[in-house]
Amino acid sequence: MDRSELEQYAQRPLPLPADILDAMANTQQNPRYHAEGDVLAHTQQVIQAFVKEAHLFDLTDHEVELMYWTCVLHDTGKIHATKWEQGRWRAKGHAAASVPIARSILLEQPHLSTDDRETILRLIYFHSIPLVWGLQKSPTERYKRIALQVDLRLLGIFTWFDLKGRICENPERVMELAHRFHYEIRPQIEEQLGTFQSLTSEFRTKNRMHKNALWSAANASNFTLVEKLLASPSPIDSVPQYPLLIMQGGTVEEQKARAAQFFPAYKTYVVEALGPIETDKHSLAGALRQLRHFLSVYGRSGQPLAVLGMPVDIKIQSHIIEFARGANAVITFEKMEQAGDPEERMIHPWQVHKLEYLP
Repeated sequence: MDRSELEQYAQRPLPLPADILDAMANTQQNPRYHAEGDVLAHTQQVIQAFVKEAHLFDLTDHEVELMYWTCVLHDTGKIHATKWEQGRWRAKGHAAASVPIARSILLEQPHLSTDDRETILRLIYFHSIPLVWGLQKSPTERYKRIALQVDLRLLGIFTWFDLKGRICENPERVMELAHRFHYEIRPQIEEQLGTFQSLTSEFRTKNRMHKNALWSAANASNFTLVEKLLASPSPIDSVPQYPLLIMQGGTVEEQKARAAQFFPAYKTYVVEALGPIETDKHSLAGALRQLRHFLSVYGRSGQPLAVLGMPVDIKIQSHIIEFARGANAVITFEKMEQAGDPEERMIHPWQVHKLEYLP
Protein backbone atom coordinates (compact mmCIF):
# COMPACT_ATOMS: atom_id res chain seq x y z
CA MET A 1 0.00 0.00 0.00
CA ASP A 2 1.54 3.34 -1.04
CA ARG A 3 1.60 6.60 0.88
CA SER A 4 -1.42 8.08 -0.90
CA GLU A 5 -3.55 5.02 -0.03
CA LEU A 6 -2.42 5.21 3.59
CA GLU A 7 -3.74 8.77 3.82
CA GLN A 8 -7.27 7.37 4.11
CA TYR A 9 -6.42 6.30 7.65
CA ALA A 10 -5.41 9.85 8.58
CA GLN A 11 -8.81 11.10 7.41
CA ARG A 12 -10.79 8.70 9.58
CA PRO A 13 -12.21 10.03 12.84
CA LEU A 14 -10.90 7.90 15.70
CA PRO A 15 -13.33 4.94 15.93
CA LEU A 16 -13.72 5.12 19.70
CA PRO A 17 -16.72 5.90 21.93
CA ALA A 18 -16.95 9.50 23.13
CA ASP A 19 -16.44 8.57 26.79
CA ILE A 20 -13.17 6.75 25.99
CA LEU A 21 -11.94 9.64 23.83
CA ASP A 22 -12.69 12.08 26.67
CA ALA A 23 -10.94 9.85 29.20
CA MET A 24 -7.87 9.53 26.94
CA ALA A 25 -7.74 13.33 26.52
CA ASN A 26 -7.79 13.70 30.30
CA THR A 27 -5.18 11.01 31.07
CA GLN A 28 -1.73 12.49 31.51
CA GLN A 29 1.58 10.70 30.89
CA ASN A 30 5.13 10.84 32.21
CA PRO A 31 6.82 13.62 30.19
CA ARG A 32 10.08 11.68 30.27
CA TYR A 33 8.55 9.26 27.75
CA HIS A 34 5.53 11.27 26.55
CA ALA A 35 6.18 14.99 26.47
CA GLU A 36 3.54 15.24 23.72
CA GLY A 37 0.93 15.27 26.50
CA ASP A 38 -2.14 13.14 27.10
CA VAL A 39 -2.93 9.64 25.85
CA LEU A 40 -5.15 10.91 23.04
CA ALA A 41 -2.36 13.15 21.72
CA HIS A 42 0.04 10.19 21.74
CA THR A 43 -2.46 7.93 19.95
CA GLN A 44 -2.98 10.54 17.24
CA GLN A 45 0.78 10.89 16.77
CA VAL A 46 1.20 7.11 16.53
CA ILE A 47 -1.43 7.03 13.77
CA GLN A 48 0.38 9.86 12.00
CA ALA A 49 3.65 7.91 12.17
CA PHE A 50 1.84 4.82 10.84
CA VAL A 51 0.37 6.77 7.90
CA LYS A 52 3.71 8.38 7.12
CA GLU A 53 5.94 5.29 7.35
CA ALA A 54 3.88 2.10 6.89
CA HIS A 55 4.87 2.04 3.21
CA LEU A 56 8.49 1.47 4.31
CA PHE A 57 7.62 -1.99 5.59
CA ASP A 58 6.53 -5.07 3.69
CA LEU A 59 2.93 -5.04 4.93
CA THR A 60 0.01 -6.54 3.06
CA ASP A 61 -3.17 -4.48 2.81
CA HIS A 62 -4.70 -6.78 5.41
CA GLU A 63 -1.79 -6.28 7.79
CA VAL A 64 -2.07 -2.53 7.33
CA GLU A 65 -5.66 -2.70 8.61
CA LEU A 66 -4.60 -4.75 11.63
CA MET A 67 -1.78 -2.29 12.33
CA TYR A 68 -4.21 0.64 12.20
CA TRP A 69 -6.43 -0.88 14.86
CA THR A 70 -3.41 -1.69 17.01
CA CYS A 71 -2.36 1.97 16.81
CA VAL A 72 -5.84 3.14 17.78
CA LEU A 73 -6.32 0.80 20.74
CA HIS A 74 -2.88 0.05 22.18
CA ASP A 75 -2.97 2.56 25.07
CA THR A 76 -6.70 2.70 25.86
CA GLY A 77 -6.01 0.86 29.13
CA LYS A 78 -4.11 3.87 30.44
CA ILE A 79 -7.45 5.51 31.29
CA HIS A 80 -7.75 2.93 34.08
CA ALA A 81 -4.12 2.09 34.83
CA THR A 82 -2.62 5.59 35.15
CA LYS A 83 -1.81 6.67 38.73
CA TRP A 84 0.16 9.52 40.28
CA GLU A 85 2.93 7.79 42.21
CA GLN A 86 6.10 9.14 43.76
CA GLY A 87 5.80 12.46 42.02
CA ARG A 88 5.12 11.22 38.49
CA TRP A 89 2.44 9.66 36.30
CA ARG A 90 2.74 5.90 35.95
CA ALA A 91 0.61 3.45 33.93
CA LYS A 92 1.78 0.09 35.21
CA GLY A 93 -0.09 -2.78 33.55
CA HIS A 94 -1.69 -0.55 30.94
CA ALA A 95 -1.06 -3.02 28.09
CA ALA A 96 -3.06 -5.74 29.84
CA ALA A 97 -5.71 -3.19 30.84
CA SER A 98 -6.09 -2.23 27.17
CA VAL A 99 -7.06 -5.75 26.11
CA PRO A 100 -10.68 -5.85 27.43
CA ILE A 101 -11.40 -2.34 26.11
CA ALA A 102 -9.91 -3.24 22.73
CA ARG A 103 -11.82 -6.53 22.56
CA SER A 104 -15.14 -4.76 23.18
CA ILE A 105 -14.48 -2.29 20.35
CA LEU A 106 -13.10 -4.89 17.94
CA LEU A 107 -16.20 -7.05 18.40
CA GLU A 108 -18.16 -4.20 16.81
CA GLN A 109 -16.07 -4.36 13.62
CA PRO A 110 -17.73 -6.99 11.38
CA HIS A 111 -14.95 -6.87 8.78
CA LEU A 112 -12.44 -8.25 11.31
CA SER A 113 -12.33 -12.01 11.84
CA THR A 114 -11.75 -13.78 15.14
CA ASP A 115 -8.14 -14.41 14.10
CA ASP A 116 -7.74 -10.73 13.21
CA ARG A 117 -8.94 -9.67 16.65
CA GLU A 118 -6.62 -12.15 18.33
CA THR A 119 -3.63 -10.83 16.35
CA ILE A 120 -4.43 -7.23 17.32
CA LEU A 121 -5.01 -8.10 20.98
CA ARG A 122 -1.70 -9.96 21.24
CA LEU A 123 0.14 -7.02 19.66
CA ILE A 124 -1.49 -4.73 22.23
CA TYR A 125 -0.75 -7.06 25.13
CA PHE A 126 2.96 -7.32 24.31
CA HIS A 127 3.52 -3.85 22.82
CA SER A 128 5.62 -2.47 25.70
CA ILE A 129 8.17 -5.27 25.69
CA PRO A 130 10.55 -4.14 22.91
CA LEU A 131 11.14 -0.80 24.68
CA VAL A 132 11.12 -2.06 28.27
CA TRP A 133 13.33 -5.08 27.64
CA GLY A 134 15.53 -3.00 25.36
CA LEU A 135 16.13 -0.44 28.12
CA GLN A 136 16.90 -3.33 30.46
CA LYS A 137 19.46 -4.62 27.93
CA SER A 138 17.80 -8.03 27.98
CA PRO A 139 19.62 -10.82 26.14
CA THR A 140 18.16 -12.07 22.87
CA GLU A 141 17.27 -15.38 24.50
CA ARG A 142 14.68 -13.65 26.67
CA TYR A 143 12.62 -12.58 23.67
CA LYS A 144 12.02 -16.22 22.79
CA ARG A 145 9.50 -16.27 25.64
CA ILE A 146 7.10 -14.18 23.58
CA ALA A 147 8.06 -15.50 20.13
CA LEU A 148 5.62 -18.39 20.56
CA GLN A 149 2.76 -16.05 21.48
CA VAL A 150 2.93 -13.03 19.17
CA ASP A 151 4.15 -12.25 15.67
CA LEU A 152 7.53 -10.57 16.32
CA ARG A 153 7.61 -9.08 12.84
CA LEU A 154 4.34 -7.21 13.32
CA LEU A 155 5.32 -6.32 16.88
CA GLY A 156 8.57 -4.80 15.64
CA ILE A 157 6.78 -2.74 13.01
CA PHE A 158 4.22 -1.48 15.51
CA THR A 159 7.01 -0.61 17.97
CA TRP A 160 8.47 1.64 15.28
CA PHE A 161 5.20 3.59 14.96
CA ASP A 162 4.65 3.68 18.73
CA LEU A 163 8.09 5.14 19.43
CA LYS A 164 7.94 7.53 16.48
CA GLY A 165 4.62 8.82 17.79
CA ARG A 166 5.96 10.47 20.92
CA ILE A 167 8.22 13.21 22.21
CA CYS A 168 10.66 11.77 24.70
CA GLU A 169 14.09 12.14 26.21
CA ASN A 170 16.87 10.81 23.98
CA PRO A 171 14.70 9.91 20.94
CA GLU A 172 17.76 8.65 19.08
CA ARG A 173 18.35 6.01 21.75
CA VAL A 174 14.67 4.97 21.71
CA MET A 175 14.62 4.51 17.94
CA GLU A 176 17.91 2.63 18.16
CA LEU A 177 16.13 0.12 20.42
CA ALA A 178 13.26 -0.18 17.92
CA HIS A 179 15.75 -0.76 15.10
CA ARG A 180 17.66 -3.35 17.10
CA PHE A 181 14.50 -5.29 17.97
CA HIS A 182 13.16 -5.39 14.42
CA TYR A 183 16.35 -5.78 12.42
CA GLU A 184 18.66 -7.70 14.78
CA ILE A 185 16.82 -9.51 17.58
CA ARG A 186 13.78 -10.66 15.59
CA PRO A 187 15.76 -12.14 12.66
CA GLN A 188 18.01 -14.05 15.07
CA ILE A 189 15.02 -15.58 16.84
CA GLU A 190 13.22 -16.41 13.60
CA GLU A 191 16.37 -18.05 12.24
CA GLN A 192 16.62 -20.27 15.33
CA LEU A 193 12.95 -21.00 16.04
CA GLY A 194 11.07 -19.98 12.91
CA THR A 195 8.47 -17.30 12.22
CA PHE A 196 5.34 -17.08 14.35
CA GLN A 197 3.28 -18.54 11.51
CA SER A 198 5.65 -21.49 11.02
CA LEU A 199 5.81 -22.16 14.78
CA THR A 200 2.02 -22.13 15.01
CA SER A 201 1.65 -24.46 12.02
CA GLU A 202 4.32 -26.85 13.25
CA PHE A 203 2.80 -27.07 16.74
CA ARG A 204 -0.58 -27.97 15.26
CA THR A 205 0.90 -30.97 13.42
CA LYS A 206 2.27 -32.61 16.60
CA ASN A 207 0.41 -35.24 18.59
CA ARG A 208 -0.64 -34.98 22.25
CA MET A 209 2.60 -36.33 23.73
CA HIS A 210 4.72 -34.10 21.51
CA LYS A 211 2.66 -30.99 22.36
CA ASN A 212 2.99 -31.79 26.06
CA ALA A 213 6.76 -31.94 25.70
CA LEU A 214 6.85 -28.68 23.73
CA TRP A 215 4.78 -26.88 26.36
CA SER A 216 6.93 -28.19 29.20
CA ALA A 217 10.08 -27.02 27.41
CA ALA A 218 8.60 -23.60 26.54
CA ASN A 219 7.22 -23.12 30.05
CA ALA A 220 10.70 -23.83 31.44
CA SER A 221 12.25 -21.44 28.88
CA ASN A 222 14.35 -24.33 27.57
CA PHE A 223 14.43 -23.14 23.97
CA THR A 224 17.28 -25.42 22.97
CA LEU A 225 14.92 -28.30 23.69
CA VAL A 226 12.06 -26.48 21.94
CA GLU A 227 14.18 -26.29 18.78
CA LYS A 228 15.02 -30.00 18.95
CA LEU A 229 11.42 -31.01 19.57
CA LEU A 230 10.12 -28.88 16.70
CA ALA A 231 12.60 -30.54 14.34
CA SER A 232 11.77 -34.08 15.42
CA PRO A 233 8.81 -36.28 14.37
CA SER A 234 6.12 -37.03 16.92
CA PRO A 235 6.70 -40.23 18.90
CA ILE A 236 4.07 -42.95 18.95
CA ASP A 237 1.53 -42.00 21.63
CA SER A 238 0.14 -45.29 22.92
CA VAL A 239 -1.16 -43.91 26.25
CA PRO A 240 -4.96 -44.22 26.60
CA GLN A 241 -6.38 -40.72 26.17
CA TYR A 242 -9.68 -38.93 25.83
CA PRO A 243 -10.86 -35.58 24.41
CA LEU A 244 -11.45 -32.82 26.94
CA LEU A 245 -13.19 -29.59 25.97
CA ILE A 246 -12.68 -26.59 28.26
CA MET A 247 -14.98 -23.63 27.67
CA GLN A 248 -14.59 -20.06 28.92
CA GLY A 249 -16.50 -16.87 28.27
CA GLY A 250 -20.18 -16.12 27.96
CA THR A 251 -22.60 -17.50 30.52
CA VAL A 252 -22.67 -21.10 31.69
CA GLU A 253 -26.08 -21.44 30.01
CA GLU A 254 -24.57 -20.31 26.69
CA GLN A 255 -21.76 -22.80 27.12
CA LYS A 256 -24.24 -25.59 27.90
CA ALA A 257 -26.22 -24.72 24.76
CA ARG A 258 -23.08 -24.81 22.60
CA ALA A 259 -21.94 -28.09 24.14
CA ALA A 260 -25.37 -29.65 23.57
CA GLN A 261 -25.43 -28.50 19.94
CA PHE A 262 -21.87 -29.26 18.83
CA PHE A 263 -20.63 -31.82 21.38
CA PRO A 264 -23.70 -33.91 22.27
CA ALA A 265 -21.60 -36.97 23.19
CA TYR A 266 -19.55 -35.04 25.78
CA LYS A 267 -20.34 -35.42 29.47
CA THR A 268 -20.22 -31.98 31.09
CA TYR A 269 -18.89 -30.68 34.38
CA VAL A 270 -19.48 -27.11 35.60
CA VAL A 271 -16.56 -25.64 37.55
CA GLU A 272 -18.80 -22.87 38.92
CA ALA A 273 -20.57 -25.54 40.98
CA LEU A 274 -17.46 -25.64 43.16
CA GLY A 275 -18.15 -22.11 44.36
CA PRO A 276 -15.43 -19.45 44.75
CA ILE A 277 -11.96 -20.94 44.28
CA GLU A 278 -9.02 -19.41 46.13
CA THR A 279 -5.56 -19.53 44.63
CA ASP A 280 -3.72 -20.82 47.71
CA LYS A 281 -2.60 -24.44 47.44
CA HIS A 282 -4.81 -25.91 50.16
CA SER A 283 -8.07 -24.26 49.05
CA LEU A 284 -7.38 -25.04 45.41
CA ALA A 285 -6.57 -28.69 46.12
CA GLY A 286 -9.81 -29.12 48.04
CA ALA A 287 -11.91 -27.45 45.36
CA LEU A 288 -10.41 -29.62 42.62
CA ARG A 289 -11.08 -32.99 44.27
CA GLN A 290 -14.49 -33.22 42.59
CA LEU A 291 -12.99 -32.35 39.21
CA ARG A 292 -10.26 -34.94 39.72
CA HIS A 293 -12.90 -37.57 40.44
CA PHE A 294 -14.87 -36.53 37.35
CA LEU A 295 -11.83 -36.80 35.06
CA SER A 296 -10.57 -40.06 36.50
CA VAL A 297 -13.91 -41.88 36.51
CA TYR A 298 -15.12 -40.87 33.05
CA GLY A 299 -11.81 -40.17 31.32
CA ARG A 300 -10.48 -43.64 32.15
CA SER A 301 -13.25 -45.11 30.04
CA GLY A 302 -12.45 -42.86 27.07
CA GLN A 303 -15.60 -40.79 27.54
CA PRO A 304 -15.34 -37.34 25.87
CA LEU A 305 -15.63 -34.69 28.58
CA ALA A 306 -16.40 -30.96 28.72
CA VAL A 307 -15.51 -28.61 31.57
CA LEU A 308 -17.68 -25.48 31.57
CA GLY A 309 -17.55 -22.26 33.57
CA MET A 310 -13.76 -22.03 33.54
CA PRO A 311 -12.55 -19.29 35.94
CA VAL A 312 -10.81 -16.29 34.37
CA ASP A 313 -8.04 -16.28 36.99
CA ILE A 314 -4.95 -17.43 35.11
CA LYS A 315 -3.48 -19.28 38.12
CA ILE A 316 -6.61 -21.38 38.57
CA GLN A 317 -6.79 -21.99 34.81
CA SER A 318 -3.22 -23.23 34.81
CA HIS A 319 -3.82 -25.60 37.71
CA ILE A 320 -6.89 -27.11 36.03
CA ILE A 321 -5.17 -27.40 32.63
CA GLU A 322 -2.03 -29.00 34.09
CA PHE A 323 -4.12 -31.43 36.10
CA ALA A 324 -6.08 -32.42 32.97
CA ARG A 325 -2.83 -32.77 31.01
CA GLY A 326 -1.51 -35.15 33.68
CA ALA A 327 -4.73 -37.15 33.38
CA ASN A 328 -3.94 -37.89 29.68
CA ALA A 329 -6.58 -35.56 28.28
CA VAL A 330 -6.32 -34.08 24.78
CA ILE A 331 -7.34 -30.53 25.64
CA THR A 332 -9.26 -28.16 23.37
CA PHE A 333 -9.72 -24.73 24.96
CA GLU A 334 -12.61 -22.70 23.53
CA LYS A 335 -12.88 -19.07 24.58
CA MET A 336 -16.02 -17.17 23.68
CA GLU A 337 -15.20 -13.54 22.91
CA GLN A 338 -17.31 -11.07 24.83
CA ALA A 339 -17.36 -7.33 25.41
CA GLY A 340 -15.75 -6.25 28.66
CA ASP A 341 -13.89 -9.54 29.09
CA PRO A 342 -11.79 -8.92 32.24
CA GLU A 343 -8.95 -11.10 30.99
CA GLU A 344 -5.67 -9.61 32.24
CA ARG A 345 -3.32 -12.23 30.92
CA MET A 346 -3.71 -14.01 27.60
CA ILE A 347 -3.48 -17.78 27.59
CA HIS A 348 -0.32 -19.14 26.00
CA PRO A 349 -1.33 -20.87 22.72
CA TRP A 350 0.87 -23.88 23.56
CA GLN A 351 -0.58 -24.39 27.04
CA VAL A 352 -3.39 -26.49 25.56
CA HIS A 353 -3.42 -28.87 22.63
CA LYS A 354 -5.83 -26.73 20.63
CA LEU A 355 -6.88 -23.13 21.27
CA GLU A 356 -9.90 -21.64 19.56
CA TYR A 357 -11.50 -18.20 19.93
CA LEU A 358 -15.20 -18.08 19.17
CA PRO A 359 -17.10 -14.94 18.13
